[in-house]
Amino acid sequence: MTIRKIEVLLIILVITTIGFLLSRHYFFLDEPNILWEIKQGVVWENFFKRFISDGRPVYGWIVIKGISFAESLSGLRYLRIICVILTFFFCYLIYMFLKKRSVDEVPAFIIAALVFCLPGFSIFMIWSECFPQHLSSILSFCAGVSTFRVFGWMLKEERISKAKENLYIAFALLLQIFSLLNYQGTSLAFILPGFFALLLSSTISIPLKMRFTKYYILIFFLSLGLYYLVYRSLLANYHIEAVSRAKIGSNVLSKVKWFSNIFFEASALHLLLFKAFLLRQLFSFFVFFLIIRDAYKKRWADLFFLLLFSILSFLPHLLIGESWGASRNFVLMSVLITFYSVIRCVELTSFFKTQTALFLTLPFIAISFLNIKYAFVDPVGNDYDNLKAKVAALPVLKQDTVKVLYTVPPFNVHSEKSFLRSFTDEFNVSPFSFEWPIAPAIKCFYSKVHPSLSTTQIDAKLTIKPLTEKSDTINSIIFDLNYK
Repeated sequence: MTIRKIEVLLIILVITTIGFLLSRHYFFLDEPNILWEIKQGVVWENFFKRFISDGRPVYGWIVIKGISFAESLSGLRYLRIICVILTFFFCYLIYMFLKKRSVDEVPAFIIAALVFCLPGFSIFMIWSECFPQHLSSILSFCAGVSTFRVFGWMLKEERISKAKENLYIAFALLLQIFSLLNYQGTSLAFILPGFFALLLSSTISIPLKMRFTKYYILIFFLSLGLYYLVYRSLLANYHIEAVSRAKIGSNVLSKVKWFSNIFFEASALHLLLFKAFLLRQLFSFFVFFLIIRDAYKKRWADLFFLLLFSILSFLPHLLIGESWGASRNFVLMSVLITFYSVIRCVELTSFFKTQTALFLTLPFIAISFLNIKYAFVDPVGNDYDNLKAKVAALPVLKQDTVKVLYTVPPFNVHSEKSFLRSFTDEFNVSPFSFEWPIAPAIKCFYSKVHPSLSTTQIDAKLTIKPLTEKSDTINSIIFDLNYK
């Protein structure tokens, strides 16, 4: 069987299994809020301005248009299909870039396949609101490639004319600024082509590598500066303030310690949800073995680039005041380490250049499938079914107000009942553990069941509040969302 046939079979397997999973109906976090505001006709005055304050106006516009197209909570599955396609295309760009840098087809495919399986990218696929995020990673990666074309001659690439250099730089800046205005985290994919090229240029002198790095990162920071100017002008134009997580933090020591922990997480490739299992730790030990091996071989420049680009891939979270260590926030660091590990494995043994090595991706594809199924789709899908059934049983609104009181389950409502209980991330989390999506979700379901009722009638006659010790339960309908 040729490599092309194996590639096609693996791609069909992945797309089919993931597509089957994501066809189930469910919602997560902000999606009901946005959908209900769309139905009310106030989304541009409310949610869109929140996206601007986050520095993500393009993202906000695309999300609102996408959820408007979905029309209902069940229709969100169509956005998840777009997520899968964009994730696949991003990995395909990585594969093609590596092949053009003379990486053999097998290791290039293994790298792209493992990147596709990273839980951070799984979040982008399974959370429909995230469907524009890979638009940022794709455009940002292309911006990085365009910048690489300008300075690649320092790494023995073909040199282009001065006129083309200016054109490529302008193109890269435009792509990167647009990408940053969409979603800042994934727009740091700009750094990937530069890192790939540096580690693949083993015969290039260190001074030339450092010179390339200096100019490459200069364009990266220039794009950040121009984006910040656009962002500040948008805030002034709409007379709004930046949210707290868009403001600069000051606790440097805690950030350094936090980054070290995140680097350890990323070195495990974050492929396994079984956090307490030894297998997961073995990934980290293997990566650090490779790092020690490079130190023994005195590849100080490569280790410097690994550290430098890992920092750049996590830059917003090191700078801003509020952040968290969710897998989608350090997924680009995992991409760097995945690439680094496979390239070093190719050095250790020629097995990674054989067609048989392609089947090494199968366990990771299976793990990714299990991650998505048991840690997200099944529990959140059960939440959806449970709430939808309760809403369908509500009486039709007439003259009287229908009062609903709902329980707020604990954050670990799913993880406590799961063999994945040691995992903490967006996975295995009930949307009902957050108050803010429950009321709009109930209203969205109710509007679907009773299309003759207007959003104004539903807002006025359907009161939805969390159940507390002080709640008046007389004539109230209790929704127990902490179901077993």
